[in-house]
Amino acid sequence: MTDTSKNPNDCARSATRRTFLLSASLGAVLAALLFLVIMQGSRQSFLDEDLLGGFYDAQAQSLLKGQMSVDPDVPGLEGFRIGDETQIYQGIAPAVIRMPLLVLTDRFAGRLTGVSMLLAFGTSLAFLIAAGWRIRSLLRNTAAMRGIETVCTGIVAFGIAGSSLMFLSSATWVYHEALLWGAAFSIASLTSLFYWLAPTHASEPEARLGTLLLAVVFAGLAVNTRSSIGLGPLAALGLTAACLMIALILDSRGGRSTSQSNPPEREQAPLVQRISGWDSKRSTTRPVWAISVILIGTLAAVVLYAAVNFARFDSWFGVPLDKQVLVDFDPVRLTALEANGNTLFGLKYAPSVLLQALRPDALSFGYEFPFVGFPDQKPALIGSVIFAERDWSSSLPSSQPLLFFAGCLGVVVLLIPKKLGVRSGVKVLRIPVTGAAAGGALFISFGYIAERYLTDLFPFLALVGLVGLQALAALVLDEGKPAQKNSVFLARKLAGPALVVALVVGSLFSVWVNASLALQYGLIIAPSANEAQRSRWLALQDRLGRRPELLRVSESSQLPEPGAKGQILIVGECEEMYRSSGATWYLLEDAGDSGALQVVLRETAPIVEPTAIIESDSQSSRTSLMLEPIGQSRYRLFMQTVSNEGSKRSFNGKPFTLLKGEPLTLTALMTRGLGAAVVFDQESGRELLRVTAPLPPAPFEPVSSANLRVQTSAMTTTACEQLLR
Repeated sequence: MTDTSKNPNDCARSATRRTFLLSASLGAVLAALLFLVIMQGSRQSFLDEDLLGGFYDAQAQSLLKGQMSVDPDVPGLEGFRIGDETQIYQGIAPAVIRMPLLVLTDRFAGRLTGVSMLLAFGTSLAFLIAAGWRIRSLLRNTAAMRGIETVCTGIVAFGIAGSSLMFLSSATWVYHEALLWGAAFSIASLTSLFYWLAPTHASEPEARLGTLLLAVVFAGLAVNTRSSIGLGPLAALGLTAACLMIALILDSRGGRSTSQSNPPEREQAPLVQRISGWDSKRSTTRPVWAISVILIGTLAAVVLYAAVNFARFDSWFGVPLDKQVLVDFDPVRLTALEANGNTLFGLKYAPSVLLQALRPDALSFGYEFPFVGFPDQKPALIGSVIFAERDWSSSLPSSQPLLFFAGCLGVVVLLIPKKLGVRSGVKVLRIPVTGAAAGGALFISFGYIAERYLTDLFPFLALVGLVGLQALAALVLDEGKPAQKNSVFLARKLAGPALVVALVVGSLFSVWVNASLALQYGLIIAPSANEAQRSRWLALQDRLGRRPELLRVSESSQLPEPGAKGQILIVGECEEMYRSSGATWYLLEDAGDSGALQVVLRETAPIVEPTAIIESDSQSSRTSLMLEPIGQSRYRLFMQTVSNEGSKRSFNGKPFTLLKGEPLTLTALMTRGLGAAVVFDQESGRELLRVTAPLPPAPFEPVSSANLRVQTSAMTTTACEQLLR
């Protein structure tokens, strides 16, 4: 009778794997909850319509109509005017993924950015946990999970998730969504490739061809989401195909020279294996099939990218940056384009980008909750190169020390594993790591410096960081060979407690820093949050830490130049309250005398043409907030200025419903100091319009008509008054 009992080693390995996955998953779930909390801090609801969100929804809706161009109101200044059409430059993959849902209903159109970002964050962590387990298996074989390792695994998973990915929770923008999905697809591709390159069992390699196919599919999704980060897995697949081709050539030469006899050991093949760390025969016995899958898949991915780009911009790979609507309103970007031949890419940017990315002092500490933030100065320049944007930015060693220093160790381990006493099987990671480095390094050639671009390096840092962390665990926790037991025991005795403390502190510090940067960026620096959200954040900071720097000016004064990040400006006796982003003032509250009004609308008869709601007259012009019908009980807002030079109309606001006979209460902030008009639904907090427009000094008055009754009342500045108590 056959003994069907399980092998004790297999049972132990299964238990270890289960413990590892549970511990790492717990850390990942806690990180995902923190990501969600920060993301919702600058939103009204989970299914919110976000500033600079909804690009992929609009693209999906256009594709369903058989066209590539999108509604110009969706991208606004970020759109590209190509003839009479408006295009976006973001990759097409996230839009295609949305199409099945939008076929069924358009209810969620424009509201999926936050959901998508959270799913991408979770996808990245899931594949990283899978990669972490395989790396542990390669470096430490069947080493059991001890209690201290179980705890550290969860904390370190929390710390890795709390790196540059966590910062992207700061704003639900298409830029952050693209980075999150680019990183998720890249990590998924590299992890799948890693599993194929380093199989656990040597039998039936053809059964793993599906794993290689997954790596190819994910690589195609990555490059068609964010091309720079997506080139990483494509490069890794290219290296894999090159190694297979070289192995085929060497095998064929060896076979001819040793006909009719068993071929002796060949010297050429081990050379390729020593360089790449990969024994191709353990992955496949049909290398031609594997090469075909890689070449066809990567070619299809590149062709799709080029075809989409050509349909948008009449260019296979280039993007006409001078056609972006933003260029007409941003003199800095226009100057950068003119100085660099209408491109914002080149190695001339690398010295400045590298300086900022690697400097160890790219944080500031203060007394305002959460007590850490971006440096006091924007990134420095090396040379006379002109950047299109130098946004507030930290660095790799400052904001994510856990991954940075573990990654440095991981690179050394991959280069010289034998000298460090590490199992040689880990060398197979050289291929995916090299590819990830090649894709991630492209950000140094961007004419932009911003915190979010550090995410391009995340797949590389995460993989080498996992190698470094498991190498440390092997040294401190695992038993050595008999001759090494004394030295290993001594190393564990001395380094073990210090390493545990370093891992815990490094993990929690990384989470604290990136969560703090995300909160500072989302609620103080970026334009994504609305006035009420900024006021609530200020109130929380006032309760939990020292009060931010306060500046007061008279009501008749012009706004001064913006002060340091977080500085508060109060005009008069709380007529207006602003907060500085370090580059501009953001309104927090506005009293009625300064242009803030509560506006109640009541439709009495169908409105068939644009109608003024409130307006302000001066000697030279009349500025009106207009209500425009766009369907049955559906309307949108826009600003209109009529002067001797003609009529000017702003961008359109978001659609909303106004039912006959039912009142709708709006909050209209007409802030002359900033030259900005903001309107939102008072009940839901949903923003309906935000435009920049010159506002006349005369107050805005209600405009009623036969079809529409309009009532207005002044607003108060409660948050400002509480701050001054």
